[in-house]
Amino acid sequence: MGQQERKDLYVLVADQDMLQTVDGLLNRSASLGIRPITYAIAKHIHRDPGCRTGSSHFLRGQINDYKYALVLFDRRGCGDCSSREEIQDSVELELAANGWRNRSKVVVIDPELETWVWNGSVHVPKILGWQGGYQQLKAWLVDKELWPSGYDKPPNPKNAMRAAMRKGNRSISAALFGQLARSATTSHCQDAAFAELKGTLQGWFPAADGP
Repeated sequence: MGQQERKDLYVLVADQDMLQTVDGLLNRSASLGIRPITYAIAKHIHRDPGCRTGSSHFLRGQINDYKYALVLFDRRGCGDCSSREEIQDSVELELAANGWRNRSKVVVIDPELETWVWNGSVHVPKILGWQGGYQQLKAWLVDKELWPSGYDKPPNPKNAMRAAMRKGNRSISAALFGQLARSATTSHCQDAAFAELKGTLQGWFPAADGP
């Protein structure tokens, strides 16, 4: 019996919100600028700290079944006060030493997943239950001192998101993150971690050339 062909990508994330986000994004291959891929996503039982300290152990059993591995977690709450880049480098070194050299990537979101919500997309206000456009929502958050003038995004994106949803009578849920990921325009997000994620996927799974 021949060896089973490896699937494209195995993703380890910190929680259900991130799982829904990544699943929503990976189902939009054209928007990401990649080819359609085969993938699986799993959550670490110990959330962000577990992803930071236990990714290499968790992913050891997937080495022969997947071509690439991706790890995503929040900097806030992961238990390490180092910079986003330093945390990524540390976990990537562990993965490389445990069988994933040149085929793994760690993406640490600073400070947290909700920062990807504030990307300027026209879909965001509607999904958050807001009556009005993105700039109206931003102005309301500025007025509530949740989005300081001169900032590209709220410094505490989770608090800003929750405040907007309370105003819109919406309840936060993992499904909402999936909805945002499937709807928002990915080209609007200027977050460094998102740019790394997108660039990594494009390098691993380039879109087919030509029609």
